[in-house]
Amino acid sequence: MVGKLYRVMFVLLIVFCLIQIFAAQDAFCFDRFFVGSRALGMAGANVASVNDNSAQYYNPAAFGFFGMRNRERVPVKEENKDKNQVEGKDMDKEAQSDLDAFADEVKGGTKEAKKKEAAKEAKKSKEKNPMQEKTRSKTTNTKLYVDNNNLGARDFRVGAYAGIGYRLHENLGQLLDDLSSIDTLELSADTMEDENDLKNIVKVAEVLNKIDSPGNAITINASAGGSVGMGHFAIGGYGFLQANARVISVDTTNLGISGSINPADFSNDIEAVVLPGDDGLTSLFNSTQVTQLQTAGLSLAAIQNLDFAARQAGVTQTDLQGTVDILDAVVQQAGAAGGDLEDNTTSASLEGFGLVEIPLSYGKALNENLSIGGNIKLMQGYVYGTEVVVFNKDSGDILDDADKNYQESTSFGVDVGAMYRIKRVNFGIVARNINSPEFDGPTVAGRKFNDVTLDPSVTAGVAFIPYEGFTLEADYDITKQETLFPGYDSQYFSAGAEWLFLRFLALRAGAYKNMAESDIGLVYTAGIGLDLIGVHLDLAGAYSSDEGTFDGSEYPLESYVQLKLSFGF
Repeated sequence: MVGKLYRVMFVLLIVFCLIQIFAAQDAFCFDRFFVGSRALGMAGANVASVNDNSAQYYNPAAFGFFGMRNRERVPVKEENKDKNQVEGKDMDKEAQSDLDAFADEVKGGTKEAKKKEAAKEAKKSKEKNPMQEKTRSKTTNTKLYVDNNNLGARDFRVGAYAGIGYRLHENLGQLLDDLSSIDTLELSADTMEDENDLKNIVKVAEVLNKIDSPGNAITINASAGGSVGMGHFAIGGYGFLQANARVISVDTTNLGISGSINPADFSNDIEAVVLPGDDGLTSLFNSTQVTQLQTAGLSLAAIQNLDFAARQAGVTQTDLQGTVDILDAVVQQAGAAGGDLEDNTTSASLEGFGLVEIPLSYGKALNENLSIGGNIKLMQGYVYGTEVVVFNKDSGDILDDADKNYQESTSFGVDVGAMYRIKRVNFGIVARNINSPEFDGPTVAGRKFNDVTLDPSVTAGVAFIPYEGFTLEADYDITKQETLFPGYDSQYFSAGAEWLFLRFLALRAGAYKNMAESDIGLVYTAGIGLDLIGVHLDLAGAYSSDEGTFDGSEYPLESYVQLKLSFGF
């Protein structure tokens, strides 16, 4: 009866999840987090093979299998006496009986002798089994046949972890660092004095053309948490933070070209700049772009100088027309009201979401094959929003401003999961935040930042576990999610492996890919774990093969690192 009730509840939860998922609008979920170094080492593929308290995040159904063993009473034989001691004493008694019988016969005591002879025969029949045994029973706990990763041996568990990572979307890091490298004082207010001025104005035009592209952004992820579990229950505390920086407005007026000059004078100044190694060619701008700059007021000689300076500054034909349009505006604004680059108001929007949640988890095994579970979570949300001027700030400085303004609010969340296992194979599915918890956005300098609604997400996984020390798993996000970064979606495929070597050393590797976007290719993961008599230390990292610029240095476009310490038995 109880089993049927659980099944009915599970079906109702699935229906509720589907309604919430397909009804969700104007919502987002966190782009990607890894809870626990084992999961990061396996590229996040843990929905079907999770084996510790990180099941609170990956699949709470696993709690139903924790501590679940074969319990049966078996007979135990108990020996009363030492066999040699029993045999020795019986032999002494037998010898004494023989002597007594002989004495009776000598004395003529035939009747008494016969009685002793009968007793002697009875004794001999007992001597065929001289060990006197009695039996008792005891309860044994053995591993279930379908317990592929030995969840039944995990009863008490406690652990904590911390990790941080980032993602560089397209070229924002490089563009911000290019702007910060320009000395605004050298870009003269009244004229083009030298080669540096000419290269800088071309570079500024290119950066301002590209920097507000919808795909340019920097995302920082950080998380930490801890949990305690016993049997089918667990309670934890976790913190997640995701911050995103992107340029939302471009100022093409305050570019350091102002004063009493006019377009004709500006053209003459550009033409007068001597560029070492000038090849005299106009090979970057096409004929239409040359005509456009002529119409703005530049001579062919000035255009050729701009062309060579642009090539020397690394300007390419990618989105070149936008750069030419900004140069056109710069020429036409020469002598008009304007300001220096220090007055440029090109600004970046910094948006972030921090979440502190306390989940209470429970799992129920309906039988040795199927388990269901869930979390109910108290959630404290922090929605961040601010704007900063990007000139004279590099990418690192901008992210430092991300925590200036925020709005705090409280909600609750519900997760559900299921796990099914047969010999050597586990299947799992989890639905997170099925009730779409909401959090208020801040109002900063008259701008209202969006509220945050966490979109329900569903992930399924299958794990192949040929023996307890080896696991292969693949996970896939069934739902595509909007993220904190506008216009950027997430839907991941993950695959990972774990090999337990010599029972105390775990080696892990994997890879994942955001199937909804193409800006970053495969991200590779690796990890190591040490098991020292119930104490577990795990370290893992992730990196992409593609590189980008952040804060003046070259880094993988995506990278994470995480450390975890746990105890369990």
